[in-house]
Amino acid sequence: MLRGLCGACGDPVIAHLYGIFAIVPARTAEGLARPPVDCDIYYGSRVQDLHDDVPKYSRAWDTYAGLTGPFMRVLAAPGRAPDVARP
Repeated sequence: MLRGLCGACGDPVIAHLYGIFAIVPARTAEGLARPPVDCDIYYGSRVQDLHDDVPKYSRAWDTYAGLTGPFMRVLAAPGRAPDVARP
């Protein structure tokens, strides 16, 4: 995984995974349909508390372990439309 900035808009991109998909801040998708949240990552460095019912991973290794399931679901079904939550 690599961190960097979006070449189009300059916003931060948290990670690129081999060109398959990118992890971006949720605010970059305001107003768009998004899949439901699976977990809160890097929660130990949060700016504010989140009161939701998803697992929270604080440290880097916890985050990597927590993201394994969602990553594997995406990789196992390429091109499949995700279950999408409406804004």
